[in-house]
Amino acid sequence: MIDNNREKKFEINWRSLVENIPERIITLDRNGIILFINRTSPNRTVEEVIGKSVYSFLPTDEQKKLQKILYNLFETGKSCKYISKIIRNDGSEAWYEIKIAGIKENGKIIAALVNSTDITELKLFELKLNESEEKHRNLIDNLTDIVVEIDFEGNLSYISSQITQILGYSPEELIGTNGFQFIHPNDIKEIRKKHEIAIKAEIPIYYEYKARHKDGHYVPMSLHVNYLKIGDKGKITGILRDNSEKIKIEQRLREAEQKYRIIFEKSSNAIVLLDLTGKIIECNLSTVEMFGYSKEEIVGQNYLNLPFYSEIMKTTLKERFKKISKGIDIKPQILEIKRKDGKLATIKNKISYLKIGDQNFFQAIIQDITEQKKIEEELKESEEKFRTIADQSLIGIDILQDGKEIYVNEALSTIVGYPIEEIRNWKPRDYHKLIHSEDLKSVFESIAKGQDGKTGSIIGYHCRIITKKKKVKWVEVLAKLIMFRGKRAILSSTIDITAKMEAEQKLKEINQMKSELLRRTSHELKTPLVSIKGFSDLLLRLHYNKLDTDVISLIDEIKQGCTRLENLIGDILKTSELDLGKVQLKKEMDDLAFLIRFSIKELRALAEIRNQIIETNIHDNLITKFEKERIHEVLGNLITNAIKYTPPKGRIKIQTEIKNGFYIVSVNDNGIGFTKKELSKLFTQFGKIERFGQGLDVISEGSGLGLFISKKIIELHGGEIWVDSEGRNKGSTFYFSLPIIKD
Repeated sequence: MIDNNREKKFEINWRSLVENIPERIITLDRNGIILFINRTSPNRTVEEVIGKSVYSFLPTDEQKKLQKILYNLFETGKSCKYISKIIRNDGSEAWYEIKIAGIKENGKIIAALVNSTDITELKLFELKLNESEEKHRNLIDNLTDIVVEIDFEGNLSYISSQITQILGYSPEELIGTNGFQFIHPNDIKEIRKKHEIAIKAEIPIYYEYKARHKDGHYVPMSLHVNYLKIGDKGKITGILRDNSEKIKIEQRLREAEQKYRIIFEKSSNAIVLLDLTGKIIECNLSTVEMFGYSKEEIVGQNYLNLPFYSEIMKTTLKERFKKISKGIDIKPQILEIKRKDGKLATIKNKISYLKIGDQNFFQAIIQDITEQKKIEEELKESEEKFRTIADQSLIGIDILQDGKEIYVNEALSTIVGYPIEEIRNWKPRDYHKLIHSEDLKSVFESIAKGQDGKTGSIIGYHCRIITKKKKVKWVEVLAKLIMFRGKRAILSSTIDITAKMEAEQKLKEINQMKSELLRRTSHELKTPLVSIKGFSDLLLRLHYNKLDTDVISLIDEIKQGCTRLENLIGDILKTSELDLGKVQLKKEMDDLAFLIRFSIKELRALAEIRNQIIETNIHDNLITKFEKERIHEVLGNLITNAIKYTPPKGRIKIQTEIKNGFYIVSVNDNGIGFTKKELSKLFTQFGKIERFGQGLDVISEGSGLGLFISKKIIELHGGEIWVDSEGRNKGSTFYFSLPIIKD
């Protein structure tokens, strides 16, 4: 018979035990319904929880996890244990260790027993511990120095990862090895001795040595060790440092000290070191030379006792030393001193506070500016002379510095029509209103081309300006970059060229009228000339047998005169067209070399008649863009002139060269040449140089327009034409250039 009282008593004792244990005990059915719970959270009673689904109290991710675990438990009987993290109602984090096992009846799982232990405090402690370890690990890993642990025999028990960067070994390669084997043989004895002292005396020890790198070379190192006792055992911890940079710095410091000493001794300025009482403790050779006193007479003296300073200067210097000692920075001082030989000198004195090691000093750097002062006075006098001359000049003069007009003379004010004071207040953009709008672009281009930034470079241009009273004037401006009072400035001169430009315009109009008159006259002359030439041909053709020899000769002379006059009229018409700008080139890609050879071939017969030799040195191909007929005319003119003005048995040389993006053609002869006066007439309209009746064996006929026409043609092509001659009977060389154009 079952003892019900005993069973009831056991159940009471079991419930009492379960209710009072710190863990939370829950039983769940297969669907997660709570069958029993020993305690709940403070805001819920046991009665409110019993019969509810446990999933309603869990976050989504925990629901899925528990569902999977309960399924496995009821299907396989497999229990499990895991850590669960939840967020409490107050937002704090909590961790629980969950153990889930099956409750069996007749060998079958009828419920799940869930044991939940709050391990939040333990987890937080663990996280803090991990965080602390991570911080210390990061601290060690980020040190530039190496952390080491060694035992009393020198065996390495720990070494940080920085060792790889400095000595090439990984920590794993070194831990367990003896550190003494990596020390340079010359250092090992001293290191062992200090190591023993560190152990016995239990005091920190610092020593330097050379450690062997993995690749075999030695690296200068320093080691600072501490004896650390733990219980009955001890070990040595240390900081190992790469001394390579330190040694380099020390070497650079020694070099810097040496350089300073050289600078100190060789400086052209006097350098004086004083202690804080004002006593001179060192000076250089320049100090001796500047003041005329020996080093022995200066060093050891207080600056207040030096004879080259007046009493007023000494008082001033005393105040300056006080300010400097208080950290007040003061500007250099200009003083006049009296040298030992009695001569006066002007000096510039700069005093500064100097700290060398643990000692403080005053350093005075003294510059002899006697000559500079003299130059400044001469410059001032020169500026006054310039101002006097500029003020009286008829040329407008101004000086622009730092974007401001620092000088404007009366002549410039008169030219532009603005008062001097107004010009001085102009800003850079105010100058734009002065320049005629149609000339702004060309002015800016001229300024841009001339701005090379070099002192003395000149920018020149002419343009129209609009005066304050809206009057248009032409001016020519020359601007030059100069040094003025120690700074860059622009000196400009402005000349009123209105009258000149108006005269040039009138002259241009007259030239156009002349060209037009020549053109019209030439056309008018062509009509009767054609009739004369035509009737002459008709007389010879129809009445040749009726005419005697003298008459036929006269008619031939008429025909030849007509031909010469026809050629002259043709040249005049060409010059008129070129002068009036009516010629439009029809340029095409062609071979200039071929055209030169063709022109020579045409005229070689004329040269042979005069018993002359033509030599050539011409490139195989000279491809560029030009109008063939026009350049053929230029070549014909130059080669014909060389043949005509070179006596028989002469030599003519034609050659080409390529230079700076141009083809250059030259025609050289050893003929009669040109005087300086004759050279000035060449390439001008009707600039014919008369050779007739001078006893020269040359062909003197011609209009004198050939070179003028040639010059205009070459210029239309973007080239130049010129001549060299050393004088009479020394020959001449004519050149022309054509730009190399590639399609």
